[in-house]
Amino acid sequence: MYLPSRKDFATEIEGWQTLFALSLSCHKYFATLNHVYRTANQCTDHLAHMGTEQDEDLIVAVDIPISLREFLIREGLNIRRVLD
Repeated sequence: MYLPSRKDFATEIEGWQTLFALSLSCHKYFATLNHVYRTANQCTDHLAHMGTEQDEDLIVAVDIPISLREFLIREGLNIRRVLD
């Protein structure tokens, strides 16, 4: 069983405090802020991960990257991958 460290808790609390501050700012401008877990949107998570590995500032893909196709098929079929 995985037990998070104190540092993990501190980082998570800091993240929630930032989100709370953002939500207060958004409320002032009639905007909303929604949190989506990475497991719920694997395509976006995969694209974000791909972006961190790129040297270029902008990449225009003519075709869907092969590594993304699996996630699109799963999401389209509403199949969730079981994480270890």
